[in-house]
Amino acid sequence: MAEAVDFILSPGVRSPAHTGHGFGCVDEDTCDEEKYFVCAQSLGGGVDYLACQDAASGLPEGKAKACASSASLDFDKISTCFGGQQGTELLTKAADHFDQRFPQPVGVPRAEVNGNLVQERTYDALIQDLCATGIKAGACNKMLVV
Repeated sequence: MAEAVDFILSPGVRSPAHTGHGFGCVDEDTCDEEKYFVCAQSLGGGVDYLACQDAASGLPEGKAKACASSASLDFDKISTCFGGQQGTELLTKAADHFDQRFPQPVGVPRAEVNGNLVQERTYDALIQDLCATGIKAGACNKMLVV
């Protein structure tokens, strides 16, 4: 499936140009978790890191440290990224992408296939939506389309 589909995992963060003040993130006063995520993502972190971060409790730095460990990522590198220019650049890039892709308010998390909102986010429904695009993937050979 991964060879047939371009997956994009992007945090829901708004740029200062969009908000009129600073970065804006859902249900948070700061965008520290998103910044830790984009830094971890730059080092190979992905869905497992994000799921860990969302499930963890505590302050963003502690969550990032624990999730870096569980994802076998170097927390020192994540921390350096977070505190430096690289982290700001990665967060800006993520915010610019989100602002451009979704200029109006949208719910998050948001799953789309070819720009169309996925209505049902179960595993089977997502596989069916992906296979309906005509991709060639092993998971599609196992689907019974009615």
